[in-house]
Amino acid sequence: MIAPLTPFPDDTRHARLGAADQVVQVVAQAASAGLPLADAIEAYCDEFPAARAGWTLRQLSGKLRQGMPLDEAVSAIPALPEYTSGLIQAASASNRLALVLEQHLYAARRMSSIRWRYWFSTIYPLVLLAVAFVVMTLILTVFVPQIRVIFIDFGIPLSGPTLATLAVSEWLLGMGRKWPFLLLLALLLTAVWSVRFLPGRSSRMRLWQHVPLFGAASRSVGLSEFCSLLSLLIECRMPLPRALRLTAGALRDPNLAEGSRKLAEQCEQGLPPDQEVAYLPHFPDSLAPLFRWEGRPDAFVSGLRSAAELHAAQARVRTWLAAALFQPISLLIVVLLVGGVTLTIFLPLIELLKALT
Repeated sequence: MIAPLTPFPDDTRHARLGAADQVVQVVAQAASAGLPLADAIEAYCDEFPAARAGWTLRQLSGKLRQGMPLDEAVSAIPALPEYTSGLIQAASASNRLALVLEQHLYAARRMSSIRWRYWFSTIYPLVLLAVAFVVMTLILTVFVPQIRVIFIDFGIPLSGPTLATLAVSEWLLGMGRKWPFLLLLALLLTAVWSVRFLPGRSSRMRLWQHVPLFGAASRSVGLSEFCSLLSLLIECRMPLPRALRLTAGALRDPNLAEGSRKLAEQCEQGLPPDQEVAYLPHFPDSLAPLFRWEGRPDAFVSGLRSAAELHAAQARVRTWLAAALFQPISLLIVVLLVGGVTLTIFLPLIELLKALT
């Protein structure tokens, strides 16, 4: 079955937020209401019973009631990610707490919607092929051996495809009886899963992002998130090196996270950020002109937001194109494999029934 595709994601207002973003949402609503933050946050705690967000909000409310300023209160809660804590502190210092946090929530919902669509479009064909592999394995190891006995008993002449199917069935049964083979397969799958923890993850991500469609969509998703997160901190007039380090800690793209940390180091040494962005392989050339406006925060923020919207649109389109291409292909492969194996087994049986009648 082919999953329904839409060229654009669903309404981002209904995108799921993580625990940290739920805390940001409550703080933004409390600030917008114009009520004392401690009372307003405590009132919202009942919406998150026994949840991580509710526990964090109760901690925050308690520290505010003790007389702590908001920036000190959020920094004293270890459960909050460093980016979230830094964003709330910077937004509070800029006297635009509610506005900045609402902008962050909009970007978070947009990224959640895009990321969900990307992973669904990527995983769906793989799951379909995995199910087909399981079905074929069951056919070849359970059903085909029983049919093979019938072929032998009646001496049915078999075609080349049928003989190939029987040979594959015998090979699978033979491998299934050899526990070293199964152990080797388990070790291989474990090794593949463990690759993500090895050094060089940033380089592997860059290599993957050069793959057309899915890789390019992944790059667009990461760039949209990078520009969105960085623009909010720059809007609060946070120094660029500090903003880059906080952004690096919040990014899910290891390539851009490493590039952000390296760029922060170069900026701390007094090097021009636009030239360093052009030299670093972690960033596309299109980002270099944006950093020329680093000395004019308003223009820099506007450029980053436009870039975030552009890359989000590219991610949507590329994800839709990739899903529209690979879902029918994966379905066709499933039909050909399962249908081909079934035909090679049943055609001799049909000839046998004709002969008997």
